[in-house]
Amino acid sequence: MSIDEQTGVRLQDEEKVLLALRETSWEGTLAKIVTLGLYVLWWNVKWYVVTDRRLVTKKGIFSKTEVALPLHFVQDVSVHCSPYNTGSVKISTAGGPEGVSRIKSLKAADARQLADTIMSQARRINVDVVSTQRGTGDVSEALSRLASLRDTGVLTEAEFAEQKARLLQSGS
Repeated sequence: MSIDEQTGVRLQDEEKVLLALRETSWEGTLAKIVTLGLYVLWWNVKWYVVTDRRLVTKKGIFSKTEVALPLHFVQDVSVHCSPYNTGSVKISTAGGPEGVSRIKSLKAADARQLADTIMSQARRINVDVVSTQRGTGDVSEALSRLASLRDTGVLTEAEFAEQKARLLQSGS
């Protein structure tokens, strides 16, 4: 186990940080002004970190909270952007209404980047899980499933090629 130097998030063995964002928007700037800068203490310790395995939310100064959502549970990610250049990200998992997380107070561009990173990594992980579960199964059937995922837009052409190469390598 290691700790990311920039965010202070605890990383699992061999885990890599793909994206790290702080809560930022005009709302945060307003809070800094209204609190005469004291809000900066809280702002500096609230991070949203996407690794190759999880989404980690870390916040707190004295009482620290670190919540991790394994990306293989993610089913959908949506972005809402306001006319004021702020955005929020809604993450849905299989838990029904309780399986919805919302990340607020981001710049619109940061919200889009966070959503794109979460969804692309969740897709990659889910395809890896399907390939692993198939194990020594029929390679042509697995290739057909990958092609179907590519054709429906779940996988990009590059992701399809990467998964196909892995599948063919493991099948030989």
